[in-house]
Amino acid sequence: MAGTAMETEGVIALADGLINSQVSSLRELDISENSISELEAAMHVAKIIAKTNLQTLRLNRNPLGDAGVCELADALGSEPCPALRSLELGSCRVGNLGATVLLRSSRENEVLLALKLSDNFLDDSLDITMVEALQHIQHLQLESSRLSHRNLSRVAAVCARNKHLVHNKEPRALRKQIQGLLHEEVTLKKHKSQAAKDSAEVFLRVSAQGIAAEELRQLRLGIMKSAKQTEQKVAAVEATLLQRRKYLESVKDALADTARRNELAIAEKTDVLSEKESDLADLQGRLRDLEAQLARRRAQHPKQIAEIKEEISAALPKTEELKANEEEMRRELKALQDKSLIGFKP
Repeated sequence: MAGTAMETEGVIALADGLINSQVSSLRELDISENSISELEAAMHVAKIIAKTNLQTLRLNRNPLGDAGVCELADALGSEPCPALRSLELGSCRVGNLGATVLLRSSRENEVLLALKLSDNFLDDSLDITMVEALQHIQHLQLESSRLSHRNLSRVAAVCARNKHLVHNKEPRALRKQIQGLLHEEVTLKKHKSQAAKDSAEVFLRVSAQGIAAEELRQLRLGIMKSAKQTEQKVAAVEATLLQRRKYLESVKDALADTARRNELAIAEKTDVLSEKESDLADLQGRLRDLEAQLARRRAQHPKQIAEIKEEISAALPKTEELKANEEEMRRELKALQDKSLIGFKP
């Protein structure tokens, strides 16, 4: 399809047909010299790269420029990695910017092996370290550009290095595979030996299974019996605790009732004591008055003094009785206080 002047419309139709095809056996496509320059056409070519199984694509002598090459670079760096192995972009007006983007995207691409960028606008300002970072490209054509011979030699050295790595990769992989097989053989022997040991152990365990089952049955019976006895003991303890709780509640009620009665008795005794103390104070006051009167009348009326003495003598027994009653009531009140645990002070 090279030189058919398909331009943008033809590229779009071609891309749609290849992408929408149920089964595509196309592996090589040459659309060189078709005046493909618009960005839209480059975007559809990128879709062909990313979504088909195409392995070789030739785009030589199409004025794609840096913008178009950047679209192709995005397709090369997409995931999963495209199947494209060879890409030719000779005489496509690619500058250092487009080449840099393309090389950066190809760095992680393990499928692309050949890249042609000859006869483009490349010079020594191109970062050759981008080329040296490539690990998989074996053919990189940068001839017919303004690159110096020194830089072209560095590019050739990179390609030779990658070819050497690929050449040595298969023997290394084979040795690694042999080592892996040897290791697997040793592992297999170990597994067989372990399997024999396991079989013997299984036989022993199966033989002991009946004994273990009987022991387990006896153990379960013992556990069930012990559990039943424990339940009975727990039930008895709970019943005892319930009785003790009821008894404790009755004791608490009796103590509360006794405390109330004691409080009432203390109040009554306190009132009586207050009355007795009041009477005692009155008598003591009267006694002091009488003694004063006796002192006055002793000087004035000796006869009346004798009468007053008689009255005092008659009042003294009653005073002693009141004092005795007071002491008795104080002792009773103290006993009630001790009994009801109430801190009362007369």
